[in-house]
Amino acid sequence: MSRYLETPIEFLKGVGPLKADVLKKELHIFNYGDLLHFFPFRYIDRTRFHKAGEITEDMPYVQLKGTLKDLKMVGDGRAKRLTAYIADDTGVIELVWFKNAVWIGKALKPGKEYVVFGKPNLFNGRINIAHPEMDLFTGSANQEKMQFQPMYNSTEKLRSKSMDGKSMGRLTRTLLDGMRPEDVPEMLPQHILDK
Repeated sequence: MSRYLETPIEFLKGVGPLKADVLKKELHIFNYGDLLHFFPFRYIDRTRFHKAGEITEDMPYVQLKGTLKDLKMVGDGRAKRLTAYIADDTGVIELVWFKNAVWIGKALKPGKEYVVFGKPNLFNGRINIAHPEMDLFTGSANQEKMQFQPMYNSTEKLRSKSMDGKSMGRLTRTLLDGMRPEDVPEMLPQHILDK
């Protein structure tokens, strides 16, 4: 293994000693090489936009683009939640947030165009998406997210330290961005390389 890949994981930007301790205990990631070999269990296709009218509850994760409408808090106590709708030229999909609803409500801008990503569900005979990822649509700036997104396993202890599957993807991206070709040793035998 190269010296770069032997670098302790706590030295990777965004990790630090506390997160490194959890990565070591939960995933056995001790250095950069361990992170490089911690592979996603699947990828989600973020290259395609669906239309609101074609989304069903049987679909896996979907991505759509539309205008955010009717943002409001509903319910009381534990049933309190934030709801909104995303609308395109084929229909509307309800969006709902149960956690961090006040904070999310302040960040969203009704009337603006958003890229929405999440898992569709059927509730009371209508399609909705709970806790979707929301990004203001900015044209070419959204292109980076429109790719195959890796999905990583996580644990409750990792999530408690804000280390969910998306965080693992960001850490891997940080690692890859800092690598040079000479940091990764060639693994193919010479006779294959010669061909």
